[in-house]
Order: sequence, then structure tokens, then C-alpha cells
Amino acid sequence: MSCVAVHNGANPALRSNRIHDSRESGIYIFDTGQGIFEDNDIFANTFSGVGVTTEGGPTLRRNKIYNSKQGGVHVHDKGLAIFERNTVSNNGGAGNWDIKKGCEVTRKDND
Repeated sequence: MSCVAVHNGANPALRSNRIHDSRESGIYIFDTGQGIFEDNDIFANTFSGVGVTTEGGPTLRRNKIYNSKQGGVHVHDKGLAIFERNTVSNNGGAGNWDIKKGCEVTRKDND
């Protein structure tokens, strides 16, 4: 249901893609999934643009995350993530950033 789902320790690299119009999250990282996501255009998803949960640990750099209905970035349930130089804007629901207590998230130079 998500455009990209990463789990069970998978560690892909996705660069310069258009990720949009999913019935859930554009990118969903969970159950120890990893990955490097750079220079992607992530937009118009039903849930969040990017969702991270259950010890998922991606690194996202220079992505544009916008116009998703339930939020831009949603990190919960022990999610781990690094966000560097992303533009996160115009998301509905929980807003652009929804990071729950108990998660380890590093944010640097995001708009």
C-alpha cells in the first residue's frame, strides 16, 4: 500500500525518484529496515510522506516532502532516523514533523 516499504534489515539506496499518490505512506521504513533516500520528490500520499517505526533507521537527504494528507514525516514506536537538508512543507493532518517520544531522530538543516 506504500509506494516504498523497507523492513527486516533491508538497506536500499533510492535517489532522484518521484514517490507519490500512495494509499498509505510514500516511504515506510519499519522492523529494522534501513536505507539511504536522497534527492527524491515525495508528495500527495494518503498518510505521511515518510513513516518510520519499530527500529527502522533510514537516512534521508535533500528530499522534498510535501502535500501528503496526514503529515510530512511521522516517526513513532522506537523509530530511528537522520534527516539532513530536506524540505518538508504543506502537509496536512499532524503537520510537517510528527516525532513521538522515545524515538531517536537527528535533524540538520531542514526547511
